[in-house]
Amino acid sequence: MASSWAADEQLPPPLLPLEYQPEEVDAESNSRFRVLLVEDNAADVMVVEEILQQQNVQFDITVARDGQQAIQLLHHLDRDLSAPAFDIALVDLNLPRHTGHEVLAELRKTKRSGDIPVIIVTSSRSASDIKRARELGATEYFEKVPDLDAYSLLGTLVIRTLQGRQAS
Repeated sequence: MASSWAADEQLPPPLLPLEYQPEEVDAESNSRFRVLLVEDNAADVMVVEEILQQQNVQFDITVARDGQQAIQLLHHLDRDLSAPAFDIALVDLNLPRHTGHEVLAELRKTKRSGDIPVIIVTSSRSASDIKRARELGATEYFEKVPDLDAYSLLGTLVIRTLQGRQAS
Protein backbone atom coordinates (compact mmCIF):
# COMPACT_ATOMS: atom_id res chain seq x y z
CA MET A 1 0.00 0.00 0.00
CA ALA A 2 1.48 3.33 -0.97
CA SER A 3 1.50 5.98 1.67
CA SER A 4 0.46 9.54 0.98
CA TRP A 5 3.19 11.28 2.94
CA ALA A 6 6.93 11.51 3.27
CA ALA A 7 9.02 11.95 6.39
CA ASP A 8 9.84 15.56 5.62
CA GLU A 9 6.39 16.65 4.39
CA GLN A 10 3.98 18.78 6.35
CA LEU A 11 0.32 17.82 6.63
CA PRO A 12 -1.26 18.76 3.28
CA PRO A 13 -4.04 21.32 3.27
CA PRO A 14 -7.47 19.87 4.06
CA LEU A 15 -9.60 18.87 1.10
CA LEU A 16 -12.82 19.71 2.93
CA PRO A 17 -13.95 22.81 4.68
CA LEU A 18 -14.58 22.15 8.34
CA GLU A 19 -18.28 22.82 7.78
CA TYR A 20 -19.82 20.17 5.53
CA GLN A 21 -22.76 17.81 5.43
CA PRO A 22 -22.39 14.09 6.20
CA GLU A 23 -23.85 13.27 2.78
CA GLU A 24 -20.67 14.64 1.21
CA VAL A 25 -18.68 11.95 2.98
CA ASP A 26 -21.06 9.01 2.92
CA ALA A 27 -23.76 9.58 0.33
CA GLU A 28 -24.83 5.94 0.25
CA SER A 29 -26.03 5.67 3.83
CA ASN A 30 -26.50 7.41 7.13
CA SER A 31 -24.29 4.88 8.89
CA ARG A 32 -21.70 5.78 11.46
CA PHE A 33 -18.01 5.29 10.83
CA ARG A 34 -16.36 2.78 13.14
CA VAL A 35 -13.00 3.91 14.50
CA LEU A 36 -10.45 1.80 16.32
CA LEU A 37 -8.40 4.10 18.55
CA VAL A 38 -5.29 2.43 19.99
CA GLU A 39 -4.08 4.82 22.67
CA ASP A 40 -2.91 4.32 26.27
CA ASN A 41 -2.96 7.98 27.35
CA ALA A 42 -6.41 8.90 28.75
CA ALA A 43 -5.91 12.60 27.97
CA ASP A 44 -5.10 11.83 24.34
CA VAL A 45 -8.15 9.56 24.10
CA MET A 46 -10.33 12.45 25.32
CA VAL A 47 -8.73 14.88 22.85
CA VAL A 48 -9.18 12.53 19.88
CA GLU A 49 -12.78 11.77 20.85
CA GLU A 50 -13.50 15.52 21.11
CA ILE A 51 -11.86 16.23 17.75
CA LEU A 52 -13.94 13.53 16.06
CA GLN A 53 -17.13 14.72 17.75
CA GLN A 54 -16.56 18.16 16.22
CA GLN A 55 -16.87 16.68 12.73
CA ASN A 56 -20.26 16.63 11.03
CA VAL A 57 -20.02 12.87 10.70
CA GLN A 58 -21.01 10.29 13.28
CA PHE A 59 -18.30 8.03 14.69
CA ASP A 60 -18.43 4.97 16.92
CA ILE A 61 -15.07 4.80 18.67
CA THR A 62 -13.61 1.65 20.20
CA VAL A 63 -10.57 2.28 22.39
CA ALA A 64 -7.83 -0.28 22.94
CA ARG A 65 -5.64 0.90 25.85
CA ASP A 66 -2.54 -1.13 24.92
CA GLY A 67 -1.07 -3.03 22.02
CA GLN A 68 -2.06 -6.46 23.28
CA GLN A 69 -5.69 -5.42 23.72
CA ALA A 70 -5.71 -4.02 20.17
CA ILE A 71 -4.27 -7.21 18.68
CA GLN A 72 -6.74 -9.38 20.61
CA LEU A 73 -9.61 -7.19 19.41
CA LEU A 74 -8.49 -7.49 15.78
CA HIS A 75 -8.21 -11.28 16.01
CA HIS A 76 -11.62 -11.49 17.70
CA LEU A 77 -13.07 -9.46 14.83
CA ASP A 78 -11.71 -12.00 12.34
CA ARG A 79 -13.32 -14.85 14.29
CA ASP A 80 -16.69 -13.18 14.89
CA LEU A 81 -18.14 -12.24 11.52
CA SER A 82 -21.23 -10.78 13.21
CA ALA A 83 -19.13 -8.07 14.89
CA PRO A 84 -19.05 -4.84 12.88
CA ALA A 85 -15.74 -4.14 11.15
CA PHE A 86 -13.74 -0.94 11.57
CA ASP A 87 -13.57 1.71 8.86
CA ILE A 88 -10.32 3.28 10.09
CA ALA A 89 -7.72 2.84 12.82
CA LEU A 90 -5.82 5.53 14.72
CA VAL A 91 -2.75 3.99 16.33
CA ASP A 92 -0.20 5.47 18.74
CA LEU A 93 3.32 4.08 18.44
CA ASN A 94 4.36 4.22 22.10
CA LEU A 95 2.11 1.63 23.68
CA PRO A 96 2.55 -0.85 26.53
CA ARG A 97 2.55 -4.60 25.86
CA HIS A 98 3.04 -4.23 22.07
CA THR A 99 4.23 -1.22 20.12
CA GLY A 100 2.10 0.58 17.57
CA HIS A 101 4.35 -0.87 14.86
CA GLU A 102 3.53 -4.38 16.11
CA VAL A 103 -0.18 -3.53 16.18
CA LEU A 104 0.03 -2.20 12.62
CA ALA A 105 1.86 -5.33 11.43
CA GLU A 106 -0.79 -7.59 12.99
CA LEU A 107 -3.63 -5.42 11.69
CA ARG A 108 -2.31 -5.74 8.13
CA LYS A 109 -2.37 -9.56 8.48
CA THR A 110 -6.03 -9.73 9.49
CA LYS A 111 -8.82 -10.63 7.06
CA ARG A 112 -11.37 -8.02 8.04
CA SER A 113 -9.10 -5.11 8.95
CA GLY A 114 -6.10 -5.71 6.75
CA ASP A 115 -7.03 -3.09 4.17
CA ILE A 116 -8.52 -0.34 6.32
CA PRO A 117 -6.77 3.02 6.45
CA VAL A 118 -4.45 3.45 9.43
CA ILE A 119 -3.34 6.81 10.74
CA ILE A 120 -0.38 6.72 13.07
CA VAL A 121 -1.06 9.34 15.77
CA THR A 122 2.09 9.80 17.80
CA SER A 123 4.46 12.26 19.39
CA SER A 124 7.42 10.56 17.68
CA ARG A 125 9.24 12.56 15.02
CA SER A 126 11.82 9.82 14.57
CA ALA A 127 12.72 9.20 10.92
CA SER A 128 13.03 5.47 11.70
CA ASP A 129 9.52 5.39 13.22
CA ILE A 130 8.11 7.16 10.18
CA LYS A 131 9.96 4.86 7.77
CA ARG A 132 8.86 1.73 9.65
CA ALA A 133 5.22 2.87 9.72
CA ARG A 134 5.36 3.44 5.97
CA GLU A 135 6.91 0.00 5.38
CA LEU A 136 4.14 -1.61 7.44
CA GLY A 137 1.42 0.08 5.39
CA ALA A 138 0.35 3.11 7.42
CA THR A 139 -1.87 5.38 5.36
CA GLU A 140 -0.95 8.61 7.16
CA TYR A 141 1.35 9.79 9.94
CA PHE A 142 0.08 12.51 12.27
CA GLU A 143 2.26 14.07 14.93
CA LYS A 144 0.60 14.88 18.25
CA VAL A 145 1.27 18.48 19.10
CA PRO A 146 0.58 20.48 22.26
CA ASP A 147 -1.34 23.11 20.26
CA LEU A 148 -5.00 22.04 20.29
CA ASP A 149 -5.80 23.98 17.10
CA ALA A 150 -3.06 22.13 15.22
CA TYR A 151 -4.08 18.82 16.84
CA SER A 152 -7.66 19.40 15.63
CA LEU A 153 -6.43 18.95 12.04
CA LEU A 154 -6.57 15.25 12.84
CA GLY A 155 -10.36 15.38 12.36
CA THR A 156 -9.97 16.75 8.85
CA LEU A 157 -7.31 14.14 8.10
CA VAL A 158 -9.62 11.33 9.26
CA ILE A 159 -12.43 12.61 7.00
CA ARG A 160 -10.08 13.03 4.03
CA THR A 161 -8.69 9.55 4.56
CA LEU A 162 -12.17 8.01 4.72
CA GLN A 163 -13.12 9.87 1.54
CA GLY A 164 -10.05 8.50 -0.18
CA ARG A 165 -11.10 5.00 0.77
CA GLN A 166 -14.62 5.54 -0.58
CA ALA A 167 -13.27 6.93 -3.85
CA SER A 168 -11.14 3.84 -4.52
